[in-house]
Amino acid sequence: MKKLNLKKLLIFIIKLIIVIASWVFVFFKIKNSSDLPELLKLFSELDFKQISAFIFLLFLMLANWFLESEKWRFIISKIEKLSSKTALIYVWIGVSVGTITPNRIGEFVGRVMFLKAENRKKATSLTLISDLSQLLITIFFGSISIILLLPYFDKSSEFNFNKNIIYLFIAVSLILSFAVFFSINKIIKYLKNRSFESNWFSKFYDLPNISFSDKTVLFSLSLLRFLVFSFQYFLIFRIFSVEICLYHCFIASSAMFFASHLLPNIAIAEAGLRISFAILFFGIFTDKVSIISISSLLIYIINIIIPIAIGGINLLYRRKN
Repeated sequence: MKKLNLKKLLIFIIKLIIVIASWVFVFFKIKNSSDLPELLKLFSELDFKQISAFIFLLFLMLANWFLESEKWRFIISKIEKLSSKTALIYVWIGVSVGTITPNRIGEFVGRVMFLKAENRKKATSLTLISDLSQLLITIFFGSISIILLLPYFDKSSEFNFNKNIIYLFIAVSLILSFAVFFSINKIIKYLKNRSFESNWFSKFYDLPNISFSDKTVLFSLSLLRFLVFSFQYFLIFRIFSVEICLYHCFIASSAMFFASHLLPNIAIAEAGLRISFAILFFGIFTDKVSIISISSLLIYIINIIIPIAIGGINLLYRRKN
């Protein structure tokens, strides 16, 4: 009995360390941001119309995460049924855990840790497939956007590059990514026919069949989420009176998402990396660099703080099945 209580205490302490680390990270990331004073000043000057738009921005944050949780709930339903509320909480637990891990790899652990024990390994692989559908949407629109933006960089003497290399890289990325995704059943079948008894991978490849209609659903939800996330940037620029059309905002944000996904990073550098790419691509269409930086910081805060807070609390007090 004492060993059981000691184990529970140890697990709670580990969870508490993760939660405190993620909350402290976000606090200092915001507190030490050079854009924070200007952001607070802009907020103090907002009128009623701008405040209403900001409330809608918060609604878009919820829509963004709801679409992500529904996408994950859909694919996980092949092995375990979850309610929409539970799926959203598990996704936010993943955000909380992923904040302190390289490339947010901890999100996989956070999402599946409260599923039934026998389903966690399969759920990890299904989560990867769900994330892959989102990545493919990002690659698709990001690649097209990069191509559309190249003429703008041609006008600048600061950028000297071989466009053929970029075109080749984009083509290879698109072909390989979509080939892997649409051949996932064949890949799984191939792996099942190999001898992996002594290999850790044998624990993960026994997955349900992912049909074409399943992939269509995943792509549809991923596309909707991508559009919501892109529209957040358009709306925040409107709030801060930056004149940029919806088309230019979409291709700039798509290129930004694509570029930020290409580079491996840790959470502590993620916000700065995204802000840098935002300035690079949105800066093509507006010279208000400080507003671009502030807007990117604000969207990061909105999309991360609430999930980390709610996810962290649930991580502490929810028990494993």
